[in-house]
Amino acid sequence: MASAVYNEGKYLFLTGLDLSSADLRALLVKDTFAFNADHDFVDDVVASEVTGGSYVRQALTSEAVARDFAGDRAFLDAADTTFPGVASGQDDINAAIVFLQNAVDSAAALIAFLDWTPIQGNGSDIAVQWNANGILQIA
Repeated sequence: MASAVYNEGKYLFLTGLDLSSADLRALLVKDTFAFNADHDFVDDVVASEVTGGSYVRQALTSEAVARDFAGDRAFLDAADTTFPGVASGQDDINAAIVFLQNAVDSAAALIAFLDWTPIQGNGSDIAVQWNANGILQIA
């Protein structure tokens, strides 16, 4: 599965979500997760979220929205993110999901699904190095 933007994320972009000041967070999902663009809130994906060890969802930091005139695109970037102590025995971890934080999962809007080569939790930290072209982009 390729990386993609959720329909809820697209809607929020077009209705004025300011990505540079929003409380954006990321969670990790197992390779059993099946992306569905129509999922709209975290409670739609939580059944496939990584659990155990010291794993917790992480806030994105140093978010920045920029324009690349030469590349004809705009993009969101942030500092790389570390998920501490991801327990061993998980299914492979194959993606991160960026979402708009809310006090309850049923109102935390899904923004983007970011696919990568599956990795295995082993009790160590998992450092996510966001793509050099930004976490997500509109070209």
